[in-house]
Amino acid sequence: NDSVSLCNCNQRSILDIIWSCLVTLSLCTWAAVHPDVPGRDEKDWKILTRRLKTVWWTIMSPEVVFAQAIQEFWIARKLFTKYK
Repeated sequence: NDSVSLCNCNQRSILDIIWSCLVTLSLCTWAAVHPDVPGRDEKDWKILTRRLKTVWWTIMSPEVVFAQAIQEFWIARKLFTKYK
């Protein structure tokens, strides 16, 4: 008789569920966020830092990112009609 007890249960802990949700949310946000085109002289770490900040703000406060997108849209529209 082995005294080792093996758990063959298919249950996930709360930590497992939270961790998988955070990873999924982060990866989906990373794929969905399209930051501005980096400058020619911008370093890779600066580009990565800017993208990570954008992902952070998208997760924490999506309405701020949405408001910024609306503002950029109106600026682009104004420039388009000006230089049409």
